[in-house]
Amino acid sequence: MAKTGNDKRGGGMILARVTVVANRKGGTAKTTTVVNLAHEIARCNKRVLVIDCDNQGQVEEGFKAMCKNAELTSPGWLQNQSFFKGLAKVSEYLHICQPNQEKFIAPDDLTWLGALVDHASVQQDYDYVVIDTPPTLGTVLLGAMSVADTIVVPAEPTPLASSGVIKLVNTCMQAVRKRQLKAQQILLLPVMVDKQLKLHRQILQHWEARFGQRRILPFIRRNITLAEAFASQQPVQLYAPDSNGARDYQQLCSDFMQYV
Repeated sequence: MAKTGNDKRGGGMILARVTVVANRKGGTAKTTTVVNLAHEIARCNKRVLVIDCDNQGQVEEGFKAMCKNAELTSPGWLQNQSFFKGLAKVSEYLHICQPNQEKFIAPDDLTWLGALVDHASVQQDYDYVVIDTPPTLGTVLLGAMSVADTIVVPAEPTPLASSGVIKLVNTCMQAVRKRQLKAQQILLLPVMVDKQLKLHRQILQHWEARFGQRRILPFIRRNITLAEAFASQQPVQLYAPDSNGARDYQQLCSDFMQYV
């Protein structure tokens, strides 16, 4: 069903809002956030395309219980993309573009993803595009960030992680000012947070003072249920809807959709 109406970025057809979840460090709940945020957005009856740009293909694992028998399709906008093996339908409102792990070749330029995201069919068929990225700085991550309207940086509030996050956020902000990136928002997502730890509280306060409260998304508490849900190959909302993890991602979705 085509989208109509007026978009703040231009009149006519409403554009799909592109969010990239990125961190140059592994183990930051990047893929957990992509899986659970995309699922929550889809629960709001918004059409979501998840693009997995990490050749490990972990996004598929997070949804496998929902689409065990789903057949991969190859719509027109995917047919010239050797990076991806096909499109899987998780639900009516949620589709996954899966990486081709066996024939993965990193592109040489930064424009490869723009052609896919800007394709008329993608813009017409989806309200949100959520992109998972590899934890390494290269043409895949840079290409994904170049098409983002919003960049979300998940990070645990620890000294080592904080140093890397500050560098990444500052680099993104400088690139936006120089018009090297088109992102309208760069948001920090605290994950694995334990407010009982003084160190976590201090670093959260430091982030708020440095970047401002408007750049900090609602934090995700440390919760083993999130890992258990991923191990069971489903979003936490389906695995344990009354858990803190499910509540946190539901709140994140609510705030996120107001931001973007």
